[in-house]
Amino acid sequence: MGKRVLISGYIGFQNFGDDAILGLLVRYLRKSNCSITALSSDPELTKKMFKINAKNYMNFFQILWSIFDTQVLISGGGSLLQNGTSSLSLLYYLAIIFLAKLFGKKVIIFAQGIGPIYGKGYQWLSKKIIKMCDLILVRDVFSQRILKKWGIHSRYVPDPVWDIKCPPYEPMGYVGVQLRNYRFLHPTLLKELAKYIGVYFGDRKIKIFSFQTSQDSELAYKFEYWLKAQCSDIATEVVIPNSHNQLIEEFSHLEYLFAMRYHAVLLALKMGVKVLPISYDVKVQNLATEFDIPYIEACEESDYYSYIRDLKGYTEDEYFERRRGETFDWEVLNRFVK
Repeated sequence: MGKRVLISGYIGFQNFGDDAILGLLVRYLRKSNCSITALSSDPELTKKMFKINAKNYMNFFQILWSIFDTQVLISGGGSLLQNGTSSLSLLYYLAIIFLAKLFGKKVIIFAQGIGPIYGKGYQWLSKKIIKMCDLILVRDVFSQRILKKWGIHSRYVPDPVWDIKCPPYEPMGYVGVQLRNYRFLHPTLLKELAKYIGVYFGDRKIKIFSFQTSQDSELAYKFEYWLKAQCSDIATEVVIPNSHNQLIEEFSHLEYLFAMRYHAVLLALKMGVKVLPISYDVKVQNLATEFDIPYIEACEESDYYSYIRDLKGYTEDEYFERRRGETFDWEVLNRFVK
């Protein structure tokens, strides 16, 4: 019989990447006969989607009991330990880890990207608490370097979403766009991106994707408006998928993609879609750098014309083919959960 496992992460927010990671993790833990509980912003939805137990992530007594009752805490995946978006969220996830260690539980940092962590106080606290963990798995070499600088041993693993099952890649000439709300988005980005997509891809259908309805859908419709304003006869479709499978199926028919979200870029790389990342966060920049592909900074003015022109002529090399077959080594968790 497997152990009682508690999962702490960005759960219940209907975000494709985090839900995909949770689904893969649950699949592995279920095969290991574990009893699974997750801390979620929407426990009923999480129970329904993943067929696991779920508790309210903001209810202190439910959190405390869940930690007391578990044997292993898994923190992740994604980018939880950063304060680029919120210092409160960093403190929250660190507090969950600290409480678990206080109760003598095993703690796994699961396939996370570490940072950015701004402020010496936050860095000191993060360093002290991360050092307490029993297994630290990071999804990029940049996070590993940060931890090494802090004197913390970690292990590099591919992001679990590389394991996701995809249909055969059958491009139909569609161009995908995936945007998310970002407070520092450059004021000319939407107009300029729409303008040059119209110049280069005005004869193709443009599919604008929402990966998280609460953050993406409004901007998706706004971008569709700018596309129509620049090129009135361009064919567009805003895609708000009903399921992960639908989104993955849609991606399998894209030829090009402009994307802000980390897992939108990763999914494109996995399938073979020609992708131009739009970096709003260091994790997107790190992924682009790791694959040595150009990217646009979301907060800066860029030469969109040149980037899109170069994207049309881009060809892959053997490195992409090799990485596309990469899988997550689930056995690294065995000694903690079995």
